[in-house]
Amino acid sequence: MNINIQANSRTIPNLVATDYHLCGKISVDNIENGQSFSVSKRSIILVEKNKNERRTSTNENGEFCFEVKSGHYTVTPAITQEEKERGLKFNPAEKQVNVDGSPVLNVNFGQTKVTIQGRVQCLE
Repeated sequence: MNINIQANSRTIPNLVATDYHLCGKISVDNIENGQSFSVSKRSIILVEKNKNERRTSTNENGEFCFEVKSGHYTVTPAITQEEKERGLKFNPAEKQVNVDGSPVLNVNFGQTKVTIQGRVQCLE
């Protein structure tokens, strides 16, 4: 947007934002057997209400950003088949985000961690 302001101008026209940041972060911890998953260059998928899909990649800290208009979006971190087989899951798996006239900067995903407990009972 270009605004031409003269030295004798007392007012400027109203500025109206049309795009907003939709940003977040991916957090992944090391797995106990020494394996780890990278947060850098991880693909993030943004699906608009009309089903249009856009992608971006995380930076070296796992952070990502999209520029979007006001509306409803679904954000999903991509997981490769190999990562699925190695047990990587995100919590939540996807997020529904509503952008309504202001940025949304907390679309965060963490690695799912579970504790399994049980008891073995021998059959006779």
